[in-house]
Amino acid sequence: MDMFSRLPTLVHTTILGQIQSDRDLFSLIRASPQSLQLYARYRCTVARQRLARFLELDTDGNMIQDALAIINFPRINQSSPIPLAIMSDWFDMLNTRSFNYRHSIDSLYPFFTRLVVFIEDYLAKSLDPFPVRACMTLPTIGRSVPCMQFKGKETDVKPVSFGMFPAHTQRRLLQAFISYELRCKIYDPRVWDPLERNSYASMVDRLNERLTLSDCEELHCVFEYIKSMYGAVKAQSTDDTWFPDRQVPNPTVQSRPRNDEDADLPSARDLGLLYPDNLYFDGALRSIPRKLDILSCLGLDLLSSIIQNSRFDDGTGISIDTHITHLTFYFSDKAWIIRDPFNYNHRLLTSRSRLRSWLRDMPLAVSRRHGDYRGYVRQRKQDLELQVLQSKIYRQRGWIFFRDSPGPQPILPSAEHIVEEYDSVSDWICLELEKHRRRSQKWQDYWAGRTLDDPLDPDSPANQSSPTRCPEVYAFSTFPRFFSGRTA
Repeated sequence: MDMFSRLPTLVHTTILGQIQSDRDLFSLIRASPQSLQLYARYRCTVARQRLARFLELDTDGNMIQDALAIINFPRINQSSPIPLAIMSDWFDMLNTRSFNYRHSIDSLYPFFTRLVVFIEDYLAKSLDPFPVRACMTLPTIGRSVPCMQFKGKETDVKPVSFGMFPAHTQRRLLQAFISYELRCKIYDPRVWDPLERNSYASMVDRLNERLTLSDCEELHCVFEYIKSMYGAVKAQSTDDTWFPDRQVPNPTVQSRPRNDEDADLPSARDLGLLYPDNLYFDGALRSIPRKLDILSCLGLDLLSSIIQNSRFDDGTGISIDTHITHLTFYFSDKAWIIRDPFNYNHRLLTSRSRLRSWLRDMPLAVSRRHGDYRGYVRQRKQDLELQVLQSKIYRQRGWIFFRDSPGPQPILPSAEHIVEEYDSVSDWICLELEKHRRRSQKWQDYWAGRTLDDPLDPDSPANQSSPTRCPEVYAFSTFPRFFSGRTA
């Protein structure tokens, strides 16, 4: 018997209107025929109540104004910049915070509900016991009940509900994603380059001056999440990518036996991912880092369009590479997230250029105090690289959003643990080759005995490349807004 059938219609409708997550809402109406019937009848009422829940989270009006700025942002033409007159009107409304939400009420609801789909995906990956494995999955966009898939197959990554977090955490998550998306629009070089030398640049600077250190850190966390999403797209577009098993008890290697000890043959269960792959999902392994940074700073519109692609294969990967190669023509400088004021004034630096600058300047300074500075520089470089890795891990797992949340917490490795993982593979010969094999489905199948095809045999059927379809570059030349399409 459907327990909801006993509730008065007004109470039942109010319950549906309090649910902020599409996944939670559709799970309920699938399990309750009475809820489905009521939802179909009062869908507009439920939508208004759900939108009101999101609007209540905005305590100062800035979040709604930023969301409206994104919704009303002019369409970017791939072949020509946006006319200055149109951008002037948009910037004037942004500066005075005078966007009228009543004119965009129909877009606000899908905007927030679709944004929650990405946020819940981020939370699920952050809280998963094997975060690296979870980061290889992609959420289904536009489906009745979103799930996380790897190459079209549903995975066992447990969903996390946006509604389970307190209001202040929900507000921070929404504000971080909205702030990031807004700056992706502003700093798109097809928009920013014509505006950088006029008064609107100082207007944007004043907008950024309001950001606190915590705000900047939240932007970096969103950046790491979107970067991992593109890494997952590239991973799923490669036929040989291995999706690790949950049962792998030891994702790193054991210490090697001494020469006088007999070494046992390793089991396939012990051939999991090696450091740092077992701690951090690095999308740059399958792409040029600069291109990945550029993609991640283009916002959710392109990402949403790619994720909704019906299939991922080598052709999809080539199509994305071709498209981003075209876009790099506009990106003569670094992505905005790793420039001032978002990075250099930040306490958790992850800039590769800053590390290179240190390596260039430090030897002279150290040599004045020490006769032999090479060992010092080598150790200092290692310490800095491990610190950078730790900050990336923390950001990929959204540490700052859980800092004052009473709910579940992500697994955040300590600096000592990262050093131990580093030391466990530091003496390996051909480590990069071994790490590449650990990521390979062919090698994992061979080690586990699922196939007898030797990955080193060029005549093996496993090494026979299949023809790749022509890249459909047009599929990503124009793309709709991330909040368009079917929503609850």
